[in-house]
Amino acid sequence: MAYTRYLTNKKKVLELITPLHTNVFASHVTHEFGVPNNSSLPLEAELKIVGYAYDKKAQAFVVSVNGSIYRPDNHIYHLTISTADGVKPVYSNLLLESGWIHLFSPIPIQAILTLLIGNKNVRA
Repeated sequence: MAYTRYLTNKKKVLELITPLHTNVFASHVTHEFGVPNNSSLPLEAELKIVGYAYDKKAQAFVVSVNGSIYRPDNHIYHLTISTADGVKPVYSNLLLESGWIHLFSPIPIQAILTLLIGNKNVRA
């Protein structure tokens, strides 16, 4: 099984925010988990940072993809910025369920569509 994601420019994302925690990610927005290895890549998309959340365990941006903040599995599209030691990036899902702050002006971000099979990216 594989998953599809939008790779971001980590350096540019980190120009927007200072990580609060030790482990810094800021590298991708997951589209869908558990897709077959022969899946096609998602269609091109317009991504915008529309919100923000943080707590003592993690920090993440909320991202809209083609105007929606919800992934196919109904989790919120997000970009994990950082996590505390011992906290995995998937924790961002719980963080965002607790609420998040809407940005006044959405921030467009560039991303490359990929399919991840094992540790190998397959690009569009």
